[in-house]
Amino acid sequence: MYAFLPGLKVIASEQSYFGSYVGFSGCPPLLGVYSLRSDQHIKNCHALNNRVFDYVQKHDIKNIVLIARWSYYTDGKYSGEGLNEIGKSPTDIKSKNHSRQTFNIGIHQTLKKYGELGVAIHIILQVPMQKNDPNSIYYESYIGGEFNETFFSSKAISRDQHTQFQNHVNNLIKKAATNFSAYPIYIYDPTGSLCDALKCNFGTPTTSFYFDDDHLSISGAKSVSRGLRFNLRE
Repeated sequence: MYAFLPGLKVIASEQSYFGSYVGFSGCPPLLGVYSLRSDQHIKNCHALNNRVFDYVQKHDIKNIVLIARWSYYTDGKYSGEGLNEIGKSPTDIKSKNHSRQTFNIGIHQTLKKYGELGVAIHIILQVPMQKNDPNSIYYESYIGGEFNETFFSSKAISRDQHTQFQNHVNNLIKKAATNFSAYPIYIYDPTGSLCDALKCNFGTPTTSFYFDDDHLSISGAKSVSRGLRFNLRE
């Protein structure tokens, strides 16, 4: 996910690494799957991921980072709308259940193929999605001059809602990693950097951690990165 790139730059700089970013909107970084969006004649996710794999293999890359709004391909939004179906072919069935099955196949295939190359696989789980637009919430929180902390917090997604919503896709990822435990696979959860025991707030009174309801701002990405310590392979 491009929004997290500033955070990855912080991590790379602190550990004296450099890397390359590759991605398209609506493209899960999974081998063997097709995005069933209408723009795939322009953004061919299947071809893109194959090219990335070939590049990693050819150049003996030691680490890859997989990051996405994972629930976009298994659940959509909290409302159930906004699902980006994926399939095993460009003309596959479009349904939530089939998309979930395809995701499971894709994550297994991705971990297996990269694991066989000896690549360290770093998976960043999805950041909490909000139900409200942060720009509007900040504006309303300052109506009257004083920052309304109670209103601000009340509009944030609860930690329980976030956890329950992403439980399905996170379990798919974690179970796949367990199945390939012989490979160097590391999973990082940004929840602790954005949530307290009850809420996953938008940010601080002066700094938003979100660009919109599901993408981090530059400040948010950098903040989350401070809580992640990558086990990068030399």
